[in-house]
Amino acid sequence: MKDTPMKNVPMKLIPAYRFGKDTPWGGDNLRRLYGKDTPSDRTGESLEASILAGLESRAEDGTTLAQIIPDFPLLIKLIDARERLSVQVHPNDKFARAAEGKLGKTEAWVVLHAEEGASIVYGLAEGRTADDLARALSRNDEADVMSCLNVAQVKEGDVFYIDAGTVHALGAGVIVYEIQQNSDVTYRLYDYGRPRELHLEKGLACVREKQYNESSDRIPNKLPLNTPFFSLERMKTGGDTRIEPADGFRVLTTLGEGRLVCGDTEIPFGKLESFFVPARCAEFRVITDGDVLVAGE
Repeated sequence: MKDTPMKNVPMKLIPAYRFGKDTPWGGDNLRRLYGKDTPSDRTGESLEASILAGLESRAEDGTTLAQIIPDFPLLIKLIDARERLSVQVHPNDKFARAAEGKLGKTEAWVVLHAEEGASIVYGLAEGRTADDLARALSRNDEADVMSCLNVAQVKEGDVFYIDAGTVHALGAGVIVYEIQQNSDVTYRLYDYGRPRELHLEKGLACVREKQYNESSDRIPNKLPLNTPFFSLERMKTGGDTRIEPADGFRVLTTLGEGRLVCGDTEIPFGKLESFFVPARCAEFRVITDGDVLVAGE
């Protein structure tokens, strides 16, 4: 990580948004439920900590996260799925470098809100293979495609670790916090009839025939997560919590309302607001009525 001059205090981040035609499945729940300043009733993503070109999160003075830490390795976002997202898969680093000249993408979801009966696609159905999925996709039959996929019911607080090669999709009525490698490589396999590009050849080449079922004890679907790509924990604040300096950066995302106190400075926050905390940041306090998600390398 490059050393970049910055103030040694937490910095509240203003997110960038993906919306409209870029997220035809998006909705207005980030504004309606959490008070986010979304630009459209079809806002699908709030990019809380991002250095993606044109979608950089920034400080209140306009300084972008990319200016502060040009090689920021993560992308942290909130996703509002009013409608179901495409069935997709992400490549690992080796495949993505060869095919796209970019990093691959491993990610994780924390479910923040789920309507009754909401579900996600999470891996292949038990006993089904990538070849089965390829044949179903070639027939373009929804029932056939879905029979190849593991569909999991979800509720608030659920955690899903989605390593590269895992077929996945958010269902309708779900809002998640997503942490991932800083990559925008996504291969779309099936899109429920939407007129968007599919990436079947590359996508199917990435699919891992790994079973994801509730009996497996090898899938780290709980917090804290400590992976080769990122770490994530849910900090129980107890109302007033002191945060001590750390050697690496952190990104805090608030699940309740409150204020952050650093020296003589107090920064109020609402639900689902994010702070960039630089390495060796001065000690500070978080006073809140909810938990805090803490992300790092």
